[in-house]
Amino acid sequence: MQSSSWTLSEQVRFDQDRVTSAGWDSYPILRFTQTPEVMVRIVDAPGEAETGAGEVAQGPVAGAIGNAVADAVGVRARDLPLTRDRVARAIQES
Repeated sequence: MQSSSWTLSEQVRFDQDRVTSAGWDSYPILRFTQTPEVMVRIVDAPGEAETGAGEVAQGPVAGAIGNAVADAVGVRARDLPLTRDRVARAIQES
């Protein structure tokens, strides 16, 4: 979910003098009402080193979402987060 939020909405915002998204009320982040139901399965791997279960998905999630958007609209938006405005701009510039 964190990777989806980074890819689709999270962005530190600035004006000419300072950060304007200084609190959770003004920071764009996916809310629970915006997230799909997720089923997590942890696979037992005897003999393998224990590592984090979620960290390995962080890179591929952005790529998967970016590829899905490109497949759906026919152009690749290259700036994160992949907001509606950025995808529309990519379509206009193509």
